[in-house]
Amino acid sequence: MMFGASGIMVWAGIGLGNNIWLAMPVFGALVSTSFVNLNTLTQIISRTRQELANSIYRTIGTIAGVVAPFFATWLASLAGYNAVFWACAGLLGIAGFAVMRYPGEPEPEPLSNWRAELTGFLNGYRTVLKQKPLMRFIHFSQLWSTFLGGVGVFIVIRFTRELGLTDRQLGLIISGAGVVAAGVTVAGIFFLDRIRLHPLFCYSAVICGLAATLTGIADSVLLTAIGIFILTPLGTMLNGPLSMWISRSAGESSQTAAFSIHKLVTVLYTAAGMFMFGLLEQRFGIRPVLLGTGISSTVIAIGFFFLPEPPDINLAITVPPDNRLE
Repeated sequence: MMFGASGIMVWAGIGLGNNIWLAMPVFGALVSTSFVNLNTLTQIISRTRQELANSIYRTIGTIAGVVAPFFATWLASLAGYNAVFWACAGLLGIAGFAVMRYPGEPEPEPLSNWRAELTGFLNGYRTVLKQKPLMRFIHFSQLWSTFLGGVGVFIVIRFTRELGLTDRQLGLIISGAGVVAAGVTVAGIFFLDRIRLHPLFCYSAVICGLAATLTGIADSVLLTAIGIFILTPLGTMLNGPLSMWISRSAGESSQTAAFSIHKLVTVLYTAAGMFMFGLLEQRFGIRPVLLGTGISSTVIAIGFFFLPEPPDINLAITVPPDNRLE
């Protein structure tokens, strides 16, 4: 998947023209599938190292999210956007080779009977759909994150058009929140394995909802910025516990199937949510939408307390004795 995405970036660097409208959706699908696979590899480690693995994985992603925009704009100013595409292709290729060396991953069997393979995939997905605790959490978590997504959709317009900030001031706020998010994610290495998953996720989800509510509660730059500085780090930190919850609730289903269903539900909720937010913003304006999405996400987050604690099971993978990850 990563090599395919790298190839599209090479193509973009050569010059796509109008074909970019075809290439970018394919690129997005390849990258999205790669994240499903990376998430699966992060979870199928021993129970004693799952929190550490998630913290490291999310920390690298968060830091990359802070560094990448500066690097891309700097490189584009020096050598043009084609150079950005080439750099992205190279990084994706390096990442692909790194994943190929992941310990304990057997070589997949060649595709021999496509009907049998398709039947196996469908049976795997049916098994996931039968895991009621897992599916409840997936739907609850995606409904919650979709409402929080309303903040991300409109917060730039809120800050600049309605609250009068300049682009530079907005950039400082967003960058500052990103730096705090990176710090909180790094700190997760030290506390994620010392706190039970259920209360950590539940209380943090409620706080995220309250922080989102702050962004629409008044025409105040300070309150809106405080909301962003709470929501961004805490929401970023929760990516790891969310994946861990799905992994531990998978039951008899495979990790890959569970995360694939989660990705599908994410796409459906996001598409419906963005369409709904667009209609509501046209009718009521941005501030009521931010306030409504914040309150809604808080109410939904309270529902997490009524979900059962995911089972605390051993998730060790089979690797050679000299490469044990326990």
